[in-house]
Amino acid sequence: RGWQTFGSFMSMPLYASVVAFLGLLYPAAFIMLDQGRESTPLPKAIAYLGYYWAAFFFYAVMTVLTIDFFRLLNRVSMSRLEALLPQSFPTNLPAAGISVVFFVAFLLTIGTILARFPRIRRYPVVLAKSLKLEKPLKVVVLSDIHYGSLVSSADLNIMSNAVNSLEPDIILLAGDIIDNSLDLIRKTPFSHQISQLKAKYGVFGVLGNHEYANADPDET
Repeated sequence: RGWQTFGSFMSMPLYASVVAFLGLLYPAAFIMLDQGRESTPLPKAIAYLGYYWAAFFFYAVMTVLTIDFFRLLNRVSMSRLEALLPQSFPTNLPAAGISVVFFVAFLLTIGTILARFPRIRRYPVVLAKSLKLEKPLKVVVLSDIHYGSLVSSADLNIMSNAVNSLEPDIILLAGDIIDNSLDLIRKTPFSHQISQLKAKYGVFGVLGNHEYANADPDET
């Protein structure tokens, strides 16, 4: 589908070289992401490109499969489905491919903005039994922080301040606090920053798969 979209704009050797370069970005990112946003500029840039490419590829494949499904329905229905689509809807493959690129780029832009400016969700939970409390408990749950990949010390500091401003009674860390480097914790103020989380009845946490996957057997 990529060649059907961009084949008229570039030669096959150039297209193959671009695809090969993009394909190698993700494993390179995985190797060089040990320090993530705390790393030097070059590994940091490679890590960002690799992970954004992985996300772009995933959403592009899902979108292309959806378009192909509707193209199949359109063929089976003798083009009746196409007659129901708006005139601006791309019906040829090159136009559809370019539309996919812009659509996925839009999704990644929105996702990046939401990741940089997380919103606090509030959910009331009513228990069946009564508790001898003067007021309802305020419980803050944090999950999948993934410190090290796209979350830096500066981000962690902002998060800690935001959580503490809520004056929680209990803080729960629901796993995947780090991304892929225990060594990063030793080299950065992570431990100090995470210890700044304050709650009346304490901070509690469980390990996620990323903590288990990167644990040192000698330290477990």
